[in-house]
Amino acid sequence: RHLSIVRQEAGMSLASDLTVLDNLLLRTPTETILDFVFPRSRLAAKARSHARRYLDFGEKMEQPCRNLSVGQRQILAFAAACSAKSPMLLLDEFLSAADAHATSVLRTLAREYAATTPACVLIVSHQPKVALEDGDRIIVLQNGRLVDSIERGGADWTEARLLRLLERSATP
Repeated sequence: RHLSIVRQEAGMSLASDLTVLDNLLLRTPTETILDFVFPRSRLAAKARSHARRYLDFGEKMEQPCRNLSVGQRQILAFAAACSAKSPMLLLDEFLSAADAHATSVLRTLAREYAATTPACVLIVSHQPKVALEDGDRIIVLQNGRLVDSIERGGADWTEARLLRLLERSATP
């Protein structure tokens, strides 16, 4: 429970045949043995309340998550990951398959999570605009090695500087 991950494909973060509610219950922290043994009866209200913070799934709570749109599945994967309140949240290209509306919702949710949860939020992205708008520090890697990093508020926190770093990391 030290790391929660939202992957590029929501299907890798969710159990497609389970309902929306069951996917949330899988990640909802238990406080007692009864919560663990009877999660549906003991934690359903907590999971539903948590889900409403992210997206109103309404009657879809009892449907298999495979029936959701791609954007809704990605938001559900984010909600499920955040319910664990892990000290580290890894968002691995979590915007790449989302439509414009889901992308906007997910970016807002990621910023809110970072601001309200004592956690490190790592966003893996190939979108310079997202990195500059949402990040506090950008780390550029090449073959797993650090090329450089820039921090918000520094003189080199510019799109031009970031693009130069990305070009440098793309050359062998």
